[in-house]
Amino acid sequence: MSIFFHGTPTVLYHVTPKVRLPRIRREGLKPHVPGKVWGKANPNMTNGKRVVWLTADPTEWMHSAHHLKGWRNRNTTLLAVTVSWRDERLHHYLSWRGDKKCKEIDPWNCPNRMLAWFVYRGTIRAEQIVFP
Repeated sequence: MSIFFHGTPTVLYHVTPKVRLPRIRREGLKPHVPGKVWGKANPNMTNGKRVVWLTADPTEWMHSAHHLKGWRNRNTTLLAVTVSWRDERLHHYLSWRGDKKCKEIDPWNCPNRMLAWFVYRGTIRAEQIVFP
């Protein structure tokens, strides 16, 4: 696999249900507005903007706060995604949000390692993804 980047590449991670892997292999990771998910994620988290959620912390993808952690262990997979730090579509979540409500959240005590969250405002090509 040959990937050419402008700038320094890095590896971030994305969690997805295994049933979505065939489509992701064909089309890549497409941005979407988050839906209401077990009280943690909702459309307000991105101000209604379409994003691909990424994390820098691969150990947190099966975090204990998830109400269906058994489901996540069996039916989801962790994808490594190569992106460039200089890509204008890549944003650290807390910096990108930058609003007062977001600043009131205590990221050090967030069960989901919010400090490790990134959003990507575009499609991540399949060539940038390491599949299991």
